[in-house]
Amino acid sequence: MSATTVLSIGGIELKLTAPSGLSLIDEAPLYRPFTAAESASPETEQLPVTLALGDPVPDPDWTVLVDSGESWLAYGDRDDLVFAFRSPTTPGRFWWFARLVGGDAPIELLFDAELVASGDQGDALPDALNYPLDQLLLMWLLATRRGCIVHAAGAARAGRGVVFIGRSGAGKTTLMRQLEGLDDLHRLSDDRIILRLGPPHRLYGTPWAGEGLVADNAAAEIAALVFIHQGSEHQLEPIAPARAAYQLLPTTSVPFFDEDRSSACIKTLDELVGAVPAYDLHCRPDPGVAEVIEPLFDP
Repeated sequence: MSATTVLSIGGIELKLTAPSGLSLIDEAPLYRPFTAAESASPETEQLPVTLALGDPVPDPDWTVLVDSGESWLAYGDRDDLVFAFRSPTTPGRFWWFARLVGGDAPIELLFDAELVASGDQGDALPDALNYPLDQLLLMWLLATRRGCIVHAAGAARAGRGVVFIGRSGAGKTTLMRQLEGLDDLHRLSDDRIILRLGPPHRLYGTPWAGEGLVADNAAAEIAALVFIHQGSEHQLEPIAPARAAYQLLPTTSVPFFDEDRSSACIKTLDELVGAVPAYDLHCRPDPGVAEVIEPLFDP
């Protein structure tokens, strides 16, 4: 009997079906709020994902679209897109391919058969849809669905969410720790947030957490975009959409190797900064910053 699991992130569900006799194991605790045996919501778009085992070897006729220089590549195979993940242990080998048929869905996965673990309960493949595969798929799929992945923390209260944007080291995790004690405040992530245009415009938590391990499968309407800057005083300053766009783009995962999808992603960012209030936050790493931020959650 085939094993099935549903990964729900950012309003998209990836329904993964494994071959008969192979079970799927989720060993990553941060992913547990995002996985289920069946669909989590009838309102969520569900995309089919099939899994096969074999020996992932690139076809010499494939076109290299982009090489990250480290873990992954993207190939073009006529109308299909193929993400490929290099083995971190064996040079020249790949652990998996992810083929997006026609450049979108259905999605076909081919995993190296050597990754299967045999045990008392039979054969199993652990963490089949985890990072970086899921993040690459979501980056690509969201671009044409009025969404994007942003280096940001996020929190919400009574359905109103604030996005705290910054590159690595900007202070996202530290800020989430300072907000932890605020009444009725719900923290969604301390490193990656998904933004999607509406109406209403929404932010979503993701399993791609930072050092604070904040990762919750929840969403809220976007009340404000806040760009984090380290400073000697706590100060929240409204900014124009042009400055917000200038700061938002470098923190966004954009599939620049595809002209249509990158253009769609940039259009989403432009519409978002034109519709949502944006601020520069200058702050120190101490609890006093919570008093400056808290009014943003109020209606």
